[in-house]
Amino acid sequence: MKRLFFIGILAIFTQLGYSQSYKVEGLAPAGTKTVYLQNLETRQVDSVKVSRDGKFQFAGTTNNQPFMTAYFMETPQKPRTVAFFCEGNVKIDLINKTASGGKETQKLNEFNKSLDEIEAPLMKEYDALMQKRAAGQELPKEEVAAFQAKAQNVMDASLKIVKKVLKEDTSMLYPAFVLRAYALQMEEKDLDDILALNAAYTKHSYVKPIIEMVETKKKSEIGKMFTDLEMPDTLGKSHKLSEYVGKGRYVLIDFWASWCGPCMAELPNVKKAYELYHSKGFDIVGLSFDNNRANWVGAIKRKQMDWIHLSDLKGWDCLAGQVYGIRSIPATLLVDPQGVIIAKDLRGEAMLDRLAEIFK
Repeated sequence: MKRLFFIGILAIFTQLGYSQSYKVEGLAPAGTKTVYLQNLETRQVDSVKVSRDGKFQFAGTTNNQPFMTAYFMETPQKPRTVAFFCEGNVKIDLINKTASGGKETQKLNEFNKSLDEIEAPLMKEYDALMQKRAAGQELPKEEVAAFQAKAQNVMDASLKIVKKVLKEDTSMLYPAFVLRAYALQMEEKDLDDILALNAAYTKHSYVKPIIEMVETKKKSEIGKMFTDLEMPDTLGKSHKLSEYVGKGRYVLIDFWASWCGPCMAELPNVKKAYELYHSKGFDIVGLSFDNNRANWVGAIKRKQMDWIHLSDLKGWDCLAGQVYGIRSIPATLLVDPQGVIIAKDLRGEAMLDRLAEIFK
C-alpha cells in the first residue's frame, strides 16, 4: 500500500536524445510561500518564492531528464504535487492539482485525474484513521480490516487503468512514469507482457531500473539454479551462500528483517518447519534486510532463530535484495539438494505441507 500513498509523486519527460528548454508558470493556494520543482531522475530540487497573488515561475533545460513534480508543503509531512511532461510552456495549477501544456502533459494529467477520482475518498478515510491514532484512540480491528479491504479494491481499480495506459499509449513517453510508479504492484507476468510490447517509453532511461529489476527477479524463478552471494554473519565473518546451499540438503532462503511485522508474524511457521525437518535434511539461511546490527542480532537471540543468518546491514539496498530482486518481505526460496529453486514465497501451511511432502 505504501506506493499508493506516494502515487502523486510523478515525473516529466522530454524527447529522447537532446535537451529541451521549458518554462513553467503556475498558481498556488493563498498563503503559499515557496513552490518546489524536483527532477525525479536527478533528484535535483529547485525552488521559487510565490507572489502575493499566488503566481510562480520556473525556467530551465531538461537535458533528457524531464521527469519532474511541482509541489508545496501543505503540512511538514504532506506535499501537494502536480506532475507534467516538461516540453515548452507548461501551466501548473496547484490549487486544483492540474497541469496543461503539450500532448504528453495533457495525457499525464488525464491519467492522474482518473486515479485521483478513485483514490481521493480512500485517502480521506486514511487521514481520518491517522488522526484518531494521533489522538491516542485505539483503532478497532474490524475498522482496520475494512479499510484494508477498501484499499485493495482501490489498488485493483487503479491497476486496471495503469495496464490500459501501458498497453494502448505505446508511442508516447509519459507511460514511463506510470510503469515506474506501479511496477512493484504488478504481477511478474504483466510486467513481462508490458516490456515485450517494445513501446517507446520502455526505451527511456527512467524505465531502466524497472527493466533491471525484472531481469534480476528471473534469477529466482522456479527451475533456476540459485545465485551465489557473500555477506557477513552475526559475528562479522563473511560467508558465501554456496557454503550452505547445494550441499545435499533442502534449504529455505528466508528474506526477512527484525522491523518487518509480517516477517515476525510468519516466524512461528518458519521455526516449526526447522524443528520438524532440520534433523531430516532441512536448513534455513536467513538473509536480513536490517540496517541496525543490535536490532538484527537481538531479534535472532530473543526469538531463538537457531539457523544461519547473514546480512550486510544495508536495509533495502542489501546485496540479497539486489541479487534476487526482492522488493517486499517476507519472501522465501526453497532450494533442493542440488541448488535448484523448487518453490518460492511459501508461507504458513503451504510451506509446512510442501516440506511434509518432501520428507514424508
